[in-house]
Amino acid sequence: MATESHYSTGDLKTSLAHEGIGHAGINTCTREEKRALLDAVIGSKDTDSTLGRAYWPEIQERYPDASIDLQAEEVYCLAVERSWRRRDLNKTAYEHAWQNSVMGDKEPLQAWGLAQVGQHIAQGLRENTRQIQIIPAADDELFRAGDGQDVAQSRKAMESVTTTLQAKPLPGGLNAVVKDADPHAGKPYTGKVIEVTQHHALQQIGANKFVVHELGKAGPLQLEKGKSATIGYPGMQAQSVALSRPSGKELAKGPER
Repeated sequence: MATESHYSTGDLKTSLAHEGIGHAGINTCTREEKRALLDAVIGSKDTDSTLGRAYWPEIQERYPDASIDLQAEEVYCLAVERSWRRRDLNKTAYEHAWQNSVMGDKEPLQAWGLAQVGQHIAQGLRENTRQIQIIPAADDELFRAGDGQDVAQSRKAMESVTTTLQAKPLPGGLNAVVKDADPHAGKPYTGKVIEVTQHHALQQIGANKFVVHELGKAGPLQLEKGKSATIGYPGMQAQSVALSRPSGKELAKGPER
């Protein structure tokens, strides 16, 4: 942690809360709890709420190339930054938010509820009743190696992305058409990677054509959001390549299939 970036003791304490209650604290949840919390935060992205109007835009501006899951964790950490000083855990409010908005989907998650989750985790850390349960394999991963999201849970996170994509016309007035990639297609798919979750990737292959890949069925890849990739399946060649900017004519035409 670079001390040059902190201008006061308060700034340093806020950064420590971000890392300790935020990134480390969320890993005191079980895998299932963490997955549910991230999904609830993702579900708040397009709501008319403080999370949707303020928190998400700030995080997407800070981390435009991060995966949707990493952005969701950063939204949680931002909620911690803005509430850790209060130490105002309300057990009734926490239980309501946890049961109805995180583990259940009766209500969209609100900023006050996410703050209460952070307060609950912080109190557990202070009282030494919470221990780390998830040790990510790398800084840009959120789960243990070999213990990532279930395919169904990854699919749910991707469906949230595609629902948002299809909710309004694309630039130029076209509606997004999203389909599952066909592992038996004659050629690999080439285009910009729009989003990546633990087991899925969303790729744009034409002006308004998108496909969802189940990565376990494709060849081994290192995909980066925002970069072009060629994604193939057994019997096809698959590789990641640097993002190129096609001409408007090429984009309108789309890839040859």
